[in-house]
Amino acid sequence: MDYEAIRTYYQTMINNNGLDGEVMSKLASSMVETRDFESALEILKRAVEIDPCVQTLSNLGYFYLNIGEPSQGRWFYKENETVELLERAIKLNPISYYPYAILGEAYIKLNKIQLAQKVLQKAVACKETLANHNNLGVVLYKLKKIEEASIYFHKAHSMGDDLNYSFNPYISYGICLARLGDADKAYKVAQDLMKKYKINLSGEVDGIDISKILYMCNKYEDVVEVFSQEIDNVHVSPSDFSLYMYSQYQLKNICEVERMLNMLIKEKEEEIYEVKDDNDISIYNKKYRINNLEQEIKQLLFRFQSIDNGVKPYCDFDPVIEKDCCFFGCIRHNIPYMANKAEDMDLSDY
Repeated sequence: MDYEAIRTYYQTMINNNGLDGEVMSKLASSMVETRDFESALEILKRAVEIDPCVQTLSNLGYFYLNIGEPSQGRWFYKENETVELLERAIKLNPISYYPYAILGEAYIKLNKIQLAQKVLQKAVACKETLANHNNLGVVLYKLKKIEEASIYFHKAHSMGDDLNYSFNPYISYGICLARLGDADKAYKVAQDLMKKYKINLSGEVDGIDISKILYMCNKYEDVVEVFSQEIDNVHVSPSDFSLYMYSQYQLKNICEVERMLNMLIKEKEEEIYEVKDDNDISIYNKKYRINNLEQEIKQLLFRFQSIDNGVKPYCDFDPVIEKDCCFFGCIRHNIPYMANKAEDMDLSDY
């Protein structure tokens, strides 16, 4: 699409016909597509001032949650502002699931999990989508309601198709099964994911998370196989690396553990020297990055010693939030500003 031409069209509509919440939202959508975020933010703020309805409140909140607001040359997400706007929106009793979904995600990010559960249950009641089911599963998992969470993750996975699919709900479902002690089903999920991971159809499969399912199923050879493919491609935290070390210990590959540990520590020490010599990094950022690297080295050594003393590491897992486009009037996704309202512009020529 020619978003510059679309932007000009809606700007002309505003110039000729005055300010209108729907046209302003579509203009903001075209501004986002042309990377003019500051202008989009100003338009969305103005739309709320003129007509603080479900659509304008939700759109500004969605923008704050996913793009944010600039300060001192940087953009920062504004979850608190999102909550304030969306709490106003849901008081208007919207029929769309968008406000509830946006607010639920903001609550999760602010660790207001009980509140997130309530609004995401409402989102699911309004419309069952992959993201709504998954995100309610995320909330239930964080509340340690693992069996309930597994149901919603499986529903999310089942709703995926060629146009709308994510491996994250399926990974979370496998983790839940393993947590519940159903190792056979969990291992089948992991095997299915490993096949997709090996052929790498989408690049979305997280090998480290697959290894966590395998680890909880005591499939240590598989853990090592997956980790060996990932270790050179992604940043592996000390917590996650401890799963690899323990698995190698169970396979009696102690020398390999020591080799990999020394390699990782050497890489982090070299990175510390590089940061110290980089004159383009501020003193604050240097201290921050060096401290993080030093702490990672300490954590690696501590976890190695714990494993050497016979302690099995706990498997941490944080389920991934899924996103729908919840912007009323989004041009890219052809979302109407109001339900059952015909589009006022044929975008096929753009």
